[in-house]
Amino acid sequence: MDYSTITNLLKQISLPAMGCTEPAALAYAAATARSLISAEAKSIKVVVDKKFHKNCRKVMIAKTALKGLDYAIAFGYLAGKPEYELEIFRDLQDENIKKAEELVARGLIKVEVSNAAELHIDVTVVTETDKARCLIEKSHSNVALLELNNKPISGLRKNKKAEYSSNGAFKMLSLSLIIDYINNVGIDQLEHLEEGCKMNYEAAIAGVEHPDHDYFSLAMSRQKKARAVELADSDLINYAKLLTTAACDVRLSGKACSFMSLVGSGNLGITSMVPILAAGKMLQIDRELTLRAVALSQLVTYYIKQKIGVLSSVCGCAVAGGVGAAAGLVYLMNGSRAMIYDAINNMLGIVAGMICDGAKKSCAMKVSIATSAAFESAILALKKISIDPGDGFIEADIEQTLENFKVLSVEGMKDIEDILLNIFRR
Repeated sequence: MDYSTITNLLKQISLPAMGCTEPAALAYAAATARSLISAEAKSIKVVVDKKFHKNCRKVMIAKTALKGLDYAIAFGYLAGKPEYELEIFRDLQDENIKKAEELVARGLIKVEVSNAAELHIDVTVVTETDKARCLIEKSHSNVALLELNNKPISGLRKNKKAEYSSNGAFKMLSLSLIIDYINNVGIDQLEHLEEGCKMNYEAAIAGVEHPDHDYFSLAMSRQKKARAVELADSDLINYAKLLTTAACDVRLSGKACSFMSLVGSGNLGITSMVPILAAGKMLQIDRELTLRAVALSQLVTYYIKQKIGVLSSVCGCAVAGGVGAAAGLVYLMNGSRAMIYDAINNMLGIVAGMICDGAKKSCAMKVSIATSAAFESAILALKKISIDPGDGFIEADIEQTLENFKVLSVEGMKDIEDILLNIFRR
């Protein structure tokens, strides 16, 4: 694989998003179907997979104080502009919220849960004369099918940035190749990451400074001005935790704030970037090294997510974004390839098995834990301390560790969604 393929992959796996990406994807599907018709809907049928339903049911919708799949569909149908993609709620106004509440109250929206193995959103809008359908599969903005009156729409606009889940580059990737790329690619090939770094860091700062006082992040102590001289400095770790948690807080609390998502998740974008950016700023690391560390974090995050799924039974913030952050922190401190592998093993040994019980405000607490664990894993690796091969599922071969983790996360937790849905119905 030449380096341009990996550079293009890095560009594809990031997309701006406002609020949680599951309600946004649902609204995007509704808005896209709505764009095919002119008359008012008599009914709107929605079919989603179990993991998507789990993630979407209790998370605040951006720019509102409302939760639920019905409202996400209503907002997309009433006010969504498909060209905004995962920033679909950008133009949402108070008048749209009132109309959405009325639409949901009328009972026109029906939601069903399917057994689809991958991300699946199927929205059908029926009017007096027409039926429009939008099917999104595999990734949050990948429109796989558009139909009007049961006939496929020709010339379907494909979003190349939404096709990463089936990107052939993944099959050729390895951790060794990722590190080779980070070490050798021209820095000009990574400059596109600066937009996401700026967006997510500024959103984290906005989260800390937000006037609301009900955020988990604001329960943490505000830190003194930076005086960090090494990665293990407690001020640095707490500052990174505060920023990362605040970013997650503001994102999942219905606030009007956009982030650069990663592999369809705003929290993955936050967790894989913000701890490294916080460390880079406090330790005054130069721009090039910081960008390379962020790129490593994002590629490791992507690599793990492609093994366990875009939506997973385990907490992607911890087991993918946090693992990527641990690897990136080691790189930021000029750690060796072996130390990066050790940090990944350490991190997986800490957070494997943390379930995903849906997107919601308290995800900020998991992000906080993931950030702490990432620093601890990196610090131990830099001191040449790591989990011994054979301890649990950890292996001497890092790729085998990841394969073991994949089996645990996919096969070992295949019934989690059914169990959770039964709990939710009580």
